[in-house]
Amino acid sequence: HLENMDAEQPREAAKAFLYVVDGAGSSTNPIVVKSMSIKCGDMAVFHWGIKSIVQHIQYRNNRISGYQNGALMILKGNVSNIEATNNLFYHGHTAVSFYVPGGDANGLSFENNTFFGLSFWVRLTETPLNQNLARFRHNLVMNCDVSTMAMLVPVGRSWFVSNWLELSEQAT
Repeated sequence: HLENMDAEQPREAAKAFLYVVDGAGSSTNPIVVKSMSIKCGDMAVFHWGIKSIVQHIQYRNNRISGYQNGALMILKGNVSNIEATNNLFYHGHTAVSFYVPGGDANGLSFENNTFFGLSFWVRLTETPLNQNLARFRHNLVMNCDVSTMAMLVPVGRSWFVSNWLELSEQAT
């Protein structure tokens, strides 16, 4: 477990604060990251399943922010069973970024989070929309760029349930 820690990277930091590659927790003993305050340079949290699955990680009650170019949570490659609950994702470029070209992701859950003041609250890069990738439930999304929603229309109700959106034409 990682908990009750404050971390701030300089604006020019190019490496993630937390970097998880090929592996992680188990269903009975997940990795838990909670009650943390993280301000990142380029990346806060990076998950990368290259040869094996990055799985069973839970984020609870964290405050994750970045500078204008910061990506707060990146999910790349083979990722599964990652949960983010009761977190605040604020300021920065992208809150949650998916790069899952092979469609090898499932069980990604984002529930009861707040997304505030971001260019993208969800961003897809080379990620097919026909997969059952993620669930976003009961989140508050405020002052995030409205253009984000256009690319998410095809997955609509299959990914998003009961979220409250107050988007801006352009995030500040």
